[in-house]
Amino acid sequence: MRLTRALLLGTTFAVAASITGCGTTGEVGGDFETPLPGGGSLTGKFRVSINGDTSADVDATKPVCIEVCFSGADGADLGCVTIEVPGSAQVPKGAVRWEASIVDCPEGGSGGGGGGMFDPFAPRSQAGGGQQGQKLAVPCPATQWELLGGSIFPIADGSTNVSYSFHINAASLAHAKARRDMVLAGGIGTPVGTGFDVIFYNESEAEFDSMGVPTGVRMRQAEVNDDFTTYRLTVNGQSFAELGVTGNLLHYGSSNGWNVVETFVPTSAFDTTPGTFDNQAEADWTSINTVIAWRAMQRVFAD
Repeated sequence: MRLTRALLLGTTFAVAASITGCGTTGEVGGDFETPLPGGGSLTGKFRVSINGDTSADVDATKPVCIEVCFSGADGADLGCVTIEVPGSAQVPKGAVRWEASIVDCPEGGSGGGGGGMFDPFAPRSQAGGGQQGQKLAVPCPATQWELLGGSIFPIADGSTNVSYSFHINAASLAHAKARRDMVLAGGIGTPVGTGFDVIFYNESEAEFDSMGVPTGVRMRQAEVNDDFTTYRLTVNGQSFAELGVTGNLLHYGSSNGWNVVETFVPTSAFDTTPGTFDNQAEADWTSINTVIAWRAMQRVFAD
């Protein structure tokens, strides 16, 4: 596989390898871990084989089923697949982004689902259910939805890469996706309204010098109606930025209740070995309004 002037940037963090006109003869891959509301995480592995086919393996810290939809660079819908995790799927040709929602499992599946990770919407029976003369309770319609997404491999032209994990109240999955899309289109500072919890939101962008050579990655992570009490970014096993400890991390408020941590990671922090690079970054943080120690991770490699 030939990668021409690619700057592979982790969509969750600044995970990068600058490759100019080099060839790889093995596998190109990207791993991610993104947090789920209430704790736990969803993990994924994208692998590109020598013939260009891309596969996705997905797992989670609890049994769930997810509907994963893929889209191309022009935003065109390339189809959806439901995966009972742990599970796998083929990624359509031309796909550059993935969007996932936790959904009810197919009949006979053992995943969690129910439209939200708290699973309060599964059909329930009254006490002693199954005995003659007793009725099954009418299933409650799902009103809470868990939506996640990101780039399959980071976009390297300076465009904003966004990774997210949202918990949204809405009358239907379609309405939840509409609320999500409004926030994704507007970015940091967009009004989210009530019943919209930002569990994880990250923007990352490649930056270039006047000659078009990549200099590094600008990364912003944000909370809404909450704020960071701790935050640490680790790149390739080395602590790079830490809230209140290092001077290379900005912490500021934006409009409509958003609070942001921002840093710039230069290319010197990454492995840029042509054809055999391996970069991993992870963030861990806590916030004022939650008691959970959150974590997210991104890895990009070629061998």
